[in-house]
Amino acid sequence: MRRSKMPVVVAMIFSLFAIACGDRTSGVGELGRVQYAIHTHYVVEDAQLEDVEIVTGHPQFFNTSLTDKGKKGGTEPDDLKHRVTPSDGVNISNDGTGDFTIDVAEPGEYTIETLKDGDVYDYIEIAFDEPTKLSLVTWTLGPNDEDWTKREGSGSVKVKPGTQATFVPVPKDADGNRLVGDVQTTLEASPEDAVASGENVIEVYEQRVVSLSSPVTIFFLEEAEVEVKLTDESNDVSGARSFNVQD
Repeated sequence: MRRSKMPVVVAMIFSLFAIACGDRTSGVGELGRVQYAIHTHYVVEDAQLEDVEIVTGHPQFFNTSLTDKGKKGGTEPDDLKHRVTPSDGVNISNDGTGDFTIDVAEPGEYTIETLKDGDVYDYIEIAFDEPTKLSLVTWTLGPNDEDWTKREGSGSVKVKPGTQATFVPVPKDADGNRLVGDVQTTLEASPEDAVASGENVIEVYEQRVVSLSSPVTIFFLEEAEVEVKLTDESNDVSGARSFNVQD
């Protein structure tokens, strides 16, 4: 995110536009009426839903849209509801607009059925897998820097005290392939007193400040060798990155 002297409102709009990235994976149902899509905060190699595996243990939001074939007969997205088979260990919720959220506990193949007036309007088969590791996409912003820097590789990162860092955890399967969907993680740092958690300020008013603790961000406070670890507790996997903090 670039710092500038532009008006605050304009800067905020630019920032929101700049972070609207990641990747979109989609697929059309077997009956050709509905397109199903999931957004991920990191890049996914395959763009087709039938070619990827989705990460287990976390709610995943799916957007749906009607194809030209699906729009025939005056069908609207809010006419549709979704169910999943097999349903054991699965939570699925419809939001009333044709979109849905699904949380799958166990790896395997599942079928999403889209219903209109109780009948199957379309369906798609998707696969879920449990991650075996997390890879951390790491970004830093030095105390005198104007732009965020992506820190490639997996080695120790050299930064100065006052540097801000943020991370995107990328779940991978046993073969090292990226899974689709986002995970929620907890962050630990060692030594603890060498870093401080950041709070993302959204709006500032005379009466209050609106801020979020997500996405995660930290500041390095002093010279130290610091290890930062993000853990996906649902799947019991973690990823770590080392930092050499020197003035």
